[in-house]
Amino acid sequence: MKRFWILAPLVAMVAAAQTAEERHEVGLFFGNGLGLALHSVSTGGHAKLSMTGKVSTHGGNQAYRVVLDSSGAVLFAYIIESDKTATEMNVHLRPVDQAQIRQRDWFPKNQPSGDVATLAAPRDFPGLKLGEGAQVDILYHPGTGEKISDVLRVISDTPPPAPRRVPGREGLLFDEVTVVIDGKTIVENRRSMMSGQAMKVRVPGYGEYYLVLIPPTSHPFQASGWVDHNVLRFAADGHIIEITGMSNILRKSDYGTIWVYHVPERELAKKVDSVDFHCADSFEQLKSAGSE
Repeated sequence: MKRFWILAPLVAMVAAAQTAEERHEVGLFFGNGLGLALHSVSTGGHAKLSMTGKVSTHGGNQAYRVVLDSSGAVLFAYIIESDKTATEMNVHLRPVDQAQIRQRDWFPKNQPSGDVATLAAPRDFPGLKLGEGAQVDILYHPGTGEKISDVLRVISDTPPPAPRRVPGREGLLFDEVTVVIDGKTIVENRRSMMSGQAMKVRVPGYGEYYLVLIPPTSHPFQASGWVDHNVLRFAADGHIIEITGMSNILRKSDYGTIWVYHVPERELAKKVDSVDFHCADSFEQLKSAGSE
């Protein structure tokens, strides 16, 4: 059976000098312990790219990395392959096959004719441990000399240890959030603030999204969410969801993995009639409050 992942947009504009606070990093997980976080960097301030990444896996260890321009056309693409032990990941980057990539269901229908730019040769990064990374050049502008690169970093898809029970402990914080799904704004600057260990977002036509820091074993949560300061991005059922707040999404951390459980509207006993948010100390509390 095929499995599919979608990577959230990386950056809307590549800045001249991106710091950790400015970059937008997203996670790509192949299962069994380790995954990759990706973000893009630039040597200049001229690039204005959508930098939307899409990935589609054929099995458990292969995915496409795709860069789009502002019109949605594919500028650059390569294949990410991985194999790993419990403590290391071997990352292999491969050029795309021009015929095969045009057969993918996500490939733009209005893509101009001609080959898609890709890697000139395979690149291998063996033996990367948790926290280690690599950088690969993907685009170059001969007129300005600007170079854009992808930075890949090995991360863990296991839940973090349980937080200490202290005032101001780690948790999710939704402060005047805006919700965007597949580029469409669903909620803009919602005038409220809520915090908890578990959040639920209900959206008409999409269903319910449960977000937690530590996943329960009772439901099939996926480590598909990644927080970068005040932005949370995750993929669910073929859609990209982006939640942006006025404050950091995590109370005590700038970055972190969020576990997501999606119940499509078609599986709910009653359709969702409005966008709403709920918070609680646990997923079980959200469920017991009559979430389905």
